[in-house]
Amino acid sequence: MRALYQRAGMPVTAALERYTRQLTGAWVAVLVLLAALNLALAASAVPGGLLVMLGLRPWWPVTHEQWSWCANIANWGLIGGFFVLEYALRTRLFPDRPDRNAVQFARQMAQLGPAFWRDLLR
Repeated sequence: MRALYQRAGMPVTAALERYTRQLTGAWVAVLVLLAALNLALAASAVPGGLLVMLGLRPWWPVTHEQWSWCANIANWGLIGGFFVLEYALRTRLFPDRPDRNAVQFARQMAQLGPAFWRDLLR
């Protein structure tokens, strides 16, 4: 966020800083929830789930097809849906921003380049 605003010569407000910190927490919560859901599905899969391998009967057995649907379709749908809803909220809360739409936002993120992303994660 700072890099995009800095490139556009726009100030970063305290409200925007607070929003991005809260957004990071929300993403953590969503991803932890998905991880817990996937662990529960892995434990409940029949046959061959974690509980079955331990000799226990899952209280809510799921087939491998159900588990696969959740892990491969629903997870990505929830992540994509969260991104879309968050972007819509951000555009309402912060109408003065460096991007005009989601496509331009994605393009600006990509234009930050590999060096930015490499150095960000150090």
